[in-house]
Formats: sequence, structure tokens, C-alpha cells
Amino acid sequence: MAFVHGSTPGEADPWFARAGLPAVPRVSDPGLLHYKAFGLETTGAIELLNPRVWVRGAACAARHGFGPQPGGLIRQLPGVFLVHGRDVLAEFRHTSPADRPDYLGLISRVKGATIP
Repeated sequence: MAFVHGSTPGEADPWFARAGLPAVPRVSDPGLLHYKAFGLETTGAIELLNPRVWVRGAACAARHGFGPQPGGLIRQLPGVFLVHGRDVLAEFRHTSPADRPDYLGLISRVKGATIP
């Protein structure tokens, strides 16, 4: 497992530490080049006004804390990809900042995958 994030390592280190993942493999991508390479979209400014996005954001802020984000990152939609070598085995592309991936469902779609 590896995480690609749009922050500098110094900005991201406290977030990963709070999540109990201080040593997880990660890639700092402030230029969002990996996001572009995987074809991840940005959301429109109007979508950021959607009450569903505000409720999801408030829940995340209450649970994990929330700090300021760079302007280009706040509209960047994330994605979850299961990659082996050069092959993308499964993927979830957010269509809204309020989306929540079904991580176990994503893994279960991969032929031969087992979930402990």
C-alpha cells in the first residue's frame, strides 16, 4: 500500500502520524502529476457548495482534524487504485468530494484477492 498526496512531506507527516501511519510508503505530489497521470478530475466550484460535501467535510474535520488546503488541491478529486506492476486491477474515482469508497468491495473485485 502506498499513498500519493498533494502536500509537501512536512505538511503531510503530521497527518499520517495522527492516522497511525507514520512509516507508510507515500509520494509527495504537490504538482498533482500522479493525479493527472491517473486521469483524476477536479470538481467544479459549485459542487463545493453542495450540502452533502459540507456534511462530509464537517464529519472528517471532527474526526481527523482539518487544516487549510492549497487552492489547487481543494478542488482535486482523489481516487483509490489497486495497482500491480503496470496493471490497474481495480479503481474508484471520486465524482464528488463527498464520495466514500468501499475499500473492501474494491479489493473483493480483484480475482484471487482475499480479505483477512
